[in-house]
Amino acid sequence: MAISIFAGIGRADFRQQVCRDLVEYFNIEPYKTITLTTNKGGEDQKRLANPLPLLGKFVVDKLDVSSSTFHKWVDTYPEIKQAHDKAKDLQEYVLVTNSLLGLYNARTAVFALKNICNYRDRIEQKLSGELSINNLMNTISNQNSGNDLISQRDSAIDNTE
Repeated sequence: MAISIFAGIGRADFRQQVCRDLVEYFNIEPYKTITLTTNKGGEDQKRLANPLPLLGKFVVDKLDVSSSTFHKWVDTYPEIKQAHDKAKDLQEYVLVTNSLLGLYNARTAVFALKNICNYRDRIEQKLSGELSINNLMNTISNQNSGNDLISQRDSAIDNTE
């Protein structure tokens, strides 16, 4: 087992260090811009996506604990939970920015947004009318007249046969 980078510090200091390291790990620029020399001697700018920071990699590489242990810390210590939430927001920023700039494959971007950031396809439904007690009471009272309309329709069908 590797020697912990946190050996010899108190619990409160340890939690603060985890929080700082977590936010720092996720607080990256979404992409870097490189300058390429063209065949004609000019220069061209190109954006390259930086690697997406992943929680599992942070937990294994930086903390040397299992993800289940880390999630117990998130559930137990409010300061780690807050840092975790901020890290997830930073991760979402990188993912969305690079997706919108076309720096990721579209299918991969959609998959990652749905699975990492809980994005969902949305179907919008518009509702009309008012929802009130009066409308509800009118609907209930009109059910009898609705039955009358059905009876009238049925008798009209019978008369045409």
